[in-house]
Amino acid sequence: MVSAWDDESSILEGLTGSLQFQCDTAREIVAALRNGESAGRAFEILRPLSRQSGMRPTLQLLTVFANMAIRQLIDADGASLLAWFERIAESEPIPLHRP
Repeated sequence: MVSAWDDESSILEGLTGSLQFQCDTAREIVAALRNGESAGRAFEILRPLSRQSGMRPTLQLLTVFANMAIRQLIDADGASLLAWFERIAESEPIPLHRP
């Protein structure tokens, strides 16, 4: 039998992992942009994340991030685009824990 604590713990672990994956993805995009790759390369990195589906919060979090990032690719210029991804890449995931 799975307790409520196990469910909460797995959700918190999943969310923390998703936030870390978000930071790692942003780092990958920052490296690509700094190496002269186009915004198209960043889009290719983000596209699979934007297509995630499901009701799990971890999938929803990555999908929201990908869609926000794709919007940045469309709207931002080079310097502000790089700064946006750098800010996410440098952020530390919020430590989530049960109160």
